[in-house]
Amino acid sequence: ADFERQLVDVGPERARQLFFDHALDRLERWYGAFDDGTRIRLRRLADEMPVDTRLELEDLRRRQRELLAFLRAVSAGKVTAREEIGERLKRSFSRSEEGSTTPYAEYAERNRAALHRFYAEAANLATPEQRERARRELQYYIGEIAALVPPRTASRNGVPPEPHARSLEQSGRTGRP
Repeated sequence: ADFERQLVDVGPERARQLFFDHALDRLERWYGAFDDGTRIRLRRLADEMPVDTRLELEDLRRRQRELLAFLRAVSAGKVTAREEIGERLKRSFSRSEEGSTTPYAEYAERNRAALHRFYAEAANLATPEQRERARRELQYYIGEIAALVPPRTASRNGVPPEPHARSLEQSGRTGRP
């Protein structure tokens, strides 16, 4: 109901504006404030993104029905294998266009490509100082997550586990974000 009220009922132009405002806010949390020229270029990219919130709502409802039916089957004891339950839940929350109608799957792929272009362009437009800020932010989260993850003790296929990377340098990701 919230999705419908906030994104479908307002029309595609308002939905696109809401996306841009939200995306710019997230980007500026990582990179810092962008100048007007960068904001204009990002806005143009956002304006080119495909927006079909009615199609998104239809598919969201389809996925909710499928997940609810699956959870009811688990609750009724019709599905009991942990591996099957885990796999099904992973599929439910990963690529949402799987199992959807062809128009939605095509739309989702176009939308994903446009989203990748949008964020890649933001990274490319960032100044070196902004990219350094984003690198520091990412490094902070890597450290926080690494501190929460227990050390790996088991091996897979007889291969001893590698230690968790605690920095971008250790992970081999030292280039541009």
